[in-house]
Amino acid sequence: MQLTSWLFSYQPKEVAYYFAGFFSGYFAYLMRLIMAFVFVGSFVVRPFLMTPILVVWARIVESQTPIFTMVFTVLSWSAVGLNWVFSHV
Repeated sequence: MQLTSWLFSYQPKEVAYYFAGFFSGYFAYLMRLIMAFVFVGSFVVRPFLMTPILVVWARIVESQTPIFTMVFTVLSWSAVGLNWVFSHV
């Protein structure tokens, strides 16, 4: 018996329920796997990301320039840079 004859011998609603049950199990498994990778990955990547961020944060806090001036300067540089990139694309 071919797959198509088996598939068309049932009502469409029964086939939809079969495939929904079949794929929902895989979907739940994949979501759990993705969450596990994110959870473990956060512990693995944290030392590599936190060290440069803490160095930059220490320089910001220890500088004599007001923090809002520095934040708005970085935001304006980012906006100008994105504008330049998107105008040349």
